[in-house]
Amino acid sequence: MVPYIPHELRQELGFTGIELKGQDDAYLDKDSAYFDSCGSCCMHCTCFCMTGCLLRCCPGMLADEGTKRGEAEAPGSYASTVKDVRRCGWDGANAYGVAHNVAGGLISRNWGFDLKELKTKAVMVSYCEGDLQCPAAHAKWLIDHFQKAGSKVEVSVGGDANAGKNQHGVGQLHKLLTGESVEKLASM
Repeated sequence: MVPYIPHELRQELGFTGIELKGQDDAYLDKDSAYFDSCGSCCMHCTCFCMTGCLLRCCPGMLADEGTKRGEAEAPGSYASTVKDVRRCGWDGANAYGVAHNVAGGLISRNWGFDLKELKTKAVMVSYCEGDLQCPAAHAKWLIDHFQKAGSKVEVSVGGDANAGKNQHGVGQLHKLLTGESVEKLASM
């Protein structure tokens, strides 16, 4: 489970700052209809340029220090990331899927059920300390919630608490590629 929690619950819990509104909440005031309208042409163009054009011309654009550490731990992980972003961007749904991923109505708002009532036998929560895209406070609330509900909770922590940027994919991708995450899930 990627540890997003709905904006309404974040407000109820008294979250502030980045925990209340992270990078993925940049379009919290927009909904899916906005991304289907002409009003989002600039967003679509930006996403298409980033996922399509730039990765074709500058495949090293995602290769920051965290990515390099992940590549050292799981050789081939960077190539897999670039291939996947290209597949989603240029070769796949173009910018449509990327733009809709940031739509507040899709990931940040009420999901149609009360997360506080959700119960499960087992769950894995993966997060990165210092992640601005999906703040660790969300994961820590989920971990506490599921433990109090009697669930077996497997926790996977990655990333660099001082990075000051989105790092969920980079901080967790190597665990997927090496099979570590799959082993943890299978053991549950």
